[in-house]
Amino acid sequence: MVYKMDIFSRHELIKVNDGYTLVLHVDKQTSEFAEDFFSMLDSKRKELQKGTLDYIRNYINENYRDTKIDTVNIMLGSLLIASIAYSPVAAAYSPSALPARKVQVQTSTMYIVKAGDTLYGISKKTGTTVDLLKKLNSLINNTIYPGQQLKTQDPKDNSVSKPPAVTTNNLILVNKTHNLPAGYVPKSLAAPKVSSANTSKTMMTPEAAEALEALFARAKQENIKLTAISGYRSYERQSSIFASNINKYGSATAANQFSARPGQSEHQTGLAMDVSSPSVNFTLTQSYAQTREGKWLKDNAPKYGFIVRYTKGKEHITGYQSEPWHIRYVGKNASLEIASRNITLEEFLGKI
Repeated sequence: MVYKMDIFSRHELIKVNDGYTLVLHVDKQTSEFAEDFFSMLDSKRKELQKGTLDYIRNYINENYRDTKIDTVNIMLGSLLIASIAYSPVAAAYSPSALPARKVQVQTSTMYIVKAGDTLYGISKKTGTTVDLLKKLNSLINNTIYPGQQLKTQDPKDNSVSKPPAVTTNNLILVNKTHNLPAGYVPKSLAAPKVSSANTSKTMMTPEAAEALEALFARAKQENIKLTAISGYRSYERQSSIFASNINKYGSATAANQFSARPGQSEHQTGLAMDVSSPSVNFTLTQSYAQTREGKWLKDNAPKYGFIVRYTKGKEHITGYQSEPWHIRYVGKNASLEIASRNITLEEFLGKI
């Protein structure tokens, strides 16, 4: 079989722990390939086609034969449309690609998928959860295939297994060490009745939405013009945003200074809102901190249960650069204390 290697317009390597993630960018013109490769996404029970796996394996053998690639991410434009573990791709149909012991011996931290296996069944066998399996193996859905090698725990990264730290629903801690599962969605969401460019992108939990309405009403009384930009985001939406930022800034490390990885974004909680104003052309910019509106927001948000989540000088704690536009609902008692002590949510919860 002849493999043409022009389906991918470009590719890049991203260092992850002791291996690499290979990002393959599908040429937008080759939609037929995209439809063929990702037909598995139409059904959780479909298996990856053998020819498609061989195609990826051959491509990697031609370009990165001596590189330790753990994961292959496939991008179509700025959209992450699949993420697969590479080693089993090579091993499932080419036993000589890896030492036999790596695909035949099951250890306490790896599981080799058998015919008929499901993620739920594997989670029960290995004493873990479906969400953790998906997180550890960069799975974007529940599709698995025989021969696939799944991590069941990661001893090098204790943060992966940490659930969100929760005191109350409004005080859930989500950051680079406390992850939300891919399937997490707030029980209910509502669009706050405030100035917004797109209400479908400004959903929040009902309590947070009500508090935002009160905050914006007060701002209007004081002739402060605020606009809601971005509220709730799903895990999948954050995946797409993060992948786009990797493309734009060249690496996951660079992107992660200001953009959260999927599962690590407060927006997934439905408790966060990005706010802007006409004075900065409705953009999200650090200069917002010096505007009349930005200063007002920082001073008044705590009175309505919100905090400016990522502040200057606290980057070593929050893990992100300052974001004067990003407010987070924590409830009025917590917000007033956090603001008065000039601390972060991590410090307030004792989770540094």
